[in-house]
Amino acid sequence: MTNDQFLSLQNNVKYHYKDSGAPDSEAYTTLVFIHGMGFNGGAFKKILSIAASQKCRVVSLYRRDYAPTTPFRDDERALLQQGADHESFIRKQGVEIAQFLLAFIRANDIPSTNSGLGEGGVVLVGWSLGAVHAHAMFAYLDALPEEEAAELAHYLHTVVLHDHSAVAMGFQNPPAYDISLWYNPDEEKRFKLFNDWVTGYYEHGNVLSKNTTRPESVLEFNTPTSKKAASLQDVPFEELSELMVIDTFAGSDMSMLFIGEEVRKTLTRRAIFDTKMAEKYLPALKVVYVCGGETAGIFFYAMWELERAVDNPQVNFGDRAKKAREVEFRYLPKGNHFFFWDDPEWALDQYRQCIAGFTARA
Repeated sequence: MTNDQFLSLQNNVKYHYKDSGAPDSEAYTTLVFIHGMGFNGGAFKKILSIAASQKCRVVSLYRRDYAPTTPFRDDERALLQQGADHESFIRKQGVEIAQFLLAFIRANDIPSTNSGLGEGGVVLVGWSLGAVHAHAMFAYLDALPEEEAAELAHYLHTVVLHDHSAVAMGFQNPPAYDISLWYNPDEEKRFKLFNDWVTGYYEHGNVLSKNTTRPESVLEFNTPTSKKAASLQDVPFEELSELMVIDTFAGSDMSMLFIGEEVRKTLTRRAIFDTKMAEKYLPALKVVYVCGGETAGIFFYAMWELERAVDNPQVNFGDRAKKAREVEFRYLPKGNHFFFWDDPEWALDQYRQCIAGFTARA
């Protein structure tokens, strides 16, 4: 049975989370999910309900500004304003995620990782905007006390970024991607446009072609083209209203989309292309980027751009940039942005297959 819990961090910050509980196994793996924008941690409830059957533990964290987790204070919101210290805001979110992981590990006697066997330890899954927080967690480990970062290394072995966006990683969006929905002045209409776009199913050409010169010849960016029904379409309003948080979507989450480009590049540079960081903090960490085959094209484009950067980091991230971490790109054969809702058993299998040494179920 899923339990609703709280963990208190420093500075009177409390994080709410849902926890599937420990399965009947001594060396289970814990997957901690960070939700995206507009939808709270309840979006992962179907995966929570089947975690024990796959002999793992699932935790769904509610980000700041998503009740009942502590909302942002006025001084924190000020860091999101135009011209403010955006990097300080991002760093703080990353530090809090790391602190949450450590607090959860200590409070629940989580088994440490068993290197190479695909069991034990912790996998952090950042979905959509939550991928920014997951990136920030290991990009700014130097802001943690060294003993805490060393402790985390005994548990956290994999970070999965599901449908990370191009602009959030510091890349320019392609011209074919229509960004007008983000500028609709009516908050409810903006969310409706966003919801229609992000929950749909898309048909693409050969996504492995990685044609960044003319991505529109392969990818559909703006309009769901599949005949499949959109995710959440048949969810009763009462249940859906428990998942959606339009105020935060239009507030602090929207502000995060407009953080300065150089800060976004710095975040990706520190996460993936900083050899000093990677050698000192979580040197064995595996980082996996995932897209379902029927998600919106902008998420494929983001992976293409990052793959190019991994091959030649200096072009986007400066003369000192080098591939510093083990990075993998997984293009799944099916699944849209909400594939964990529409097919939770398959989805949990996909997340677990990102773990080094994992053996898929028969």
